[in-house]
Amino acid sequence: MLGVVVASLTAQVEEAVTRMIVTRALEPGERIKEAELAAMFGTSRVPVREALRQLSERGLVVHERRRGYHVRALTLKEVDDIFATRLALDRLAVEQASRRPDIAIHAAELATPLDDLAAALKTADVGGVIEADLAFHRAVATLSSNDALVKVYSQVTDPIRPALVQIVPSELDANLVEQHQRIADAILAGDAAAAEIALKAHNNFALNLVRVVMAREVSHTPNHQLSPFQSSS
Repeated sequence: MLGVVVASLTAQVEEAVTRMIVTRALEPGERIKEAELAAMFGTSRVPVREALRQLSERGLVVHERRRGYHVRALTLKEVDDIFATRLALDRLAVEQASRRPDIAIHAAELATPLDDLAAALKTADVGGVIEADLAFHRAVATLSSNDALVKVYSQVTDPIRPALVQIVPSELDANLVEQHQRIADAILAGDAAAAEIALKAHNNFALNLVRVVMAREVSHTPNHQLSPFQSSS
């Protein structure tokens, strides 16, 4: 019974800390103090420590000996690596999803995040755009029926989310829905080649946008200090 309680608390703490990281209530590079989190959530350090361990596996936090945990801070090279890996995973996902003989009956699973994306773009809701975008790609991964891919996909994509929340509404391309729609249409038509072409175009757009955001953060850092999203050069 105690194990069940700890597991439940761990899940709640993990969800809460994830939200703090992706909304940047906890900034990249910031040290995470177990005692403060335990006091905040009214629990012992055990579920907090386990939650941080799981967040470390997801790539959102980093543990260093004698320093404890801190929020992962990405370099430009790491961002490039993440997007290259994400593209490879997305290509596998669209290929396997497109091959499903029953893929056409799953249209609603792709339509729902696209509707959410369109609604968020209409109101310039950056957070909503990000969540809808991620939901679409998770849906494609899920439709691949590849459980290993789904698990790895989250580990790869989670670390980039804190950078995405710094996007300003004017940087959101009105064609973002069309980019995703082309991917969805190709998948539902069983055309993996067309889906891959649309996917590459979307990936390049997203990567360039994140690069712009990160460059802006570096240039706006006081006293010309490197921001947590710093160049690896």
